[in-house]
Amino acid sequence: MKPQDAAYRAALESVTVLIVTYNSAHCVDALATGLAGVPQVIVVDNASTDDTCARVHKDLPAARLIVMPANKGYG
Repeated sequence: MKPQDAAYRAALESVTVLIVTYNSAHCVDALATGLAGVPQVIVVDNASTDDTCARVHKDLPAARLIVMPANKGYG
């Protein structure tokens, strides 16, 4: 399938991407570029001490951001 195909666009509508972050502000702009067109993005931040959450709000404004009070890890 190609991005211009109707089947591709229909399949993409059913995709949800979940990203777990910890001090990942330096990665957010690349994520935003790679996730262009994905209809639902959920970012779970594990109590980052950098500006990850601010960058998510800026670069992925449509993403749902869940901020954990403590770093629970990736597992």
